[in-house]
Amino acid sequence: MRLSPSLRKSILLSLAVLAIALTGMEIARDRAASFRNLEESSIDRAVALSRIVAPTLGRDLDEGNAPAAEEQVARLRLMPDLVLALVCDADDRVVHATDEKLRDLELNAARPAAASLVGRVRTSLVAQWEIARDGATLRVAAPTLVEALPGELHPSRVLVLYTETDLAQVKAKALAEIVERAALVGVPLLLACLLVWRATARGSPVGSTGRFS
Repeated sequence: MRLSPSLRKSILLSLAVLAIALTGMEIARDRAASFRNLEESSIDRAVALSRIVAPTLGRDLDEGNAPAAEEQVARLRLMPDLVLALVCDADDRVVHATDEKLRDLELNAARPAAASLVGRVRTSLVAQWEIARDGATLRVAAPTLVEALPGELHPSRVLVLYTETDLAQVKAKALAEIVERAALVGVPLLLACLLVWRATARGSPVGSTGRFS
């Protein structure tokens, strides 16, 4: 019996939709897992870097060794995907930055999105991080303590090292790899759907008129 054209089209369409849906679900699942892993590894790396650099910066700034502090900040340009690093003083004025145009600006003017994060660092005195709502930027801030002033039990001057890491580029690369892997599965699946459809188009017997002997 040969299937009607409309039925064959319905079968092909159903199989194709199923193949596309399965491929899309696989891409979505891999994307979520991959992006989560990328964010976690980027956070660990950026926070660790800040905790390593901040104490040395504090010593250089406390000793008035501005060239050494500037050199440390400049070296941060070599970090993969790091787009900005700056140091703001206790008055939230940018004293060092990988972007020369930000020097001597108030933090609110230089990086408005960093203000609340830096404020939390000054309160907690521990490194803080956050990811932008669009998921494209990782912000990390770490305290850079200097010596206490005469009469102080604890330093009142808290300088902050602030960095921004680009996540958009690494996520785009990861997504491209996920789509490529999914295509290696999805395309053969679509071809299989086409073969099934062609088989139904040729027709197949539904019974047999032969007799057993």
